[in-house]
Amino acid sequence: MPELIQGGSMSIRQDQVTDSTWTIGFDDKEERSGDALMDGAGERYRTLTTWLRGSLWLCGMVALLSFGCNLCLLLFLHGLEEGTVAEGDGMYLLVDKVIALKTLGAPVSILVTSFASVLSLRWFYLSHGFGRQHGLRLQQPARSTVMFYFIPVLNLWKPYLALREVFNEAVPCSGSRWLLPVWWGCWVLFQSLSWLAFRLVQDTDELVALMDMLLARLLADGAALPLLIMFMLVVRRLGTALLAMPSRAAN
Repeated sequence: MPELIQGGSMSIRQDQVTDSTWTIGFDDKEERSGDALMDGAGERYRTLTTWLRGSLWLCGMVALLSFGCNLCLLLFLHGLEEGTVAEGDGMYLLVDKVIALKTLGAPVSILVTSFASVLSLRWFYLSHGFGRQHGLRLQQPARSTVMFYFIPVLNLWKPYLALREVFNEAVPCSGSRWLLPVWWGCWVLFQSLSWLAFRLVQDTDELVALMDMLLARLLADGAALPLLIMFMLVVRRLGTALLAMPSRAAN
């Protein structure tokens, strides 16, 4: 028979004390386990954010290099059209080096862009999942961010809706809300100019058509720079807000 612990006017069975103590200890273990899982998810999200920001810096350098090369080629073709560039001029040697640089840089550009795109999609998905773990009320499914990215027309709007939802829920300061519309405007402009340059590539037999294609590509590279800057600001602001949510909840 379990003994009674008497003290004053109270009498408590010893097995009740033991069971209660064991239950409290079990709850503490569950809480510590949940905190460990949350810390692990936060560490993975922080690492992914760091890698994404690094890849965006690489994309910025690639876009800047492409902008310079296209500008040099466009000026050279404009000089040929105006007759200001003569054969044997030093401009020919410079253009040869630029063409060689573009030829060597094309595979690097594809690899860097593909790597940054994969990290961006992964970051979009984890941002939604990490936000839901902290109680954010998100209506847009995380899959739409990844799935609609590959649909030509819907990729201009659906990913923006999903990112805007988690950004508005996670970022407490309304002073940063302007980042997403500006980023989305740069995204639409970049996609439109890239599509125009792709269409002009199919008809570059004449000098004027080639200049138009280079101009469209030059404008697309110019739009890529503010696009990357805005996206880096969004990644930094949203990543900081999501990683600070456990501490805010604890306080």
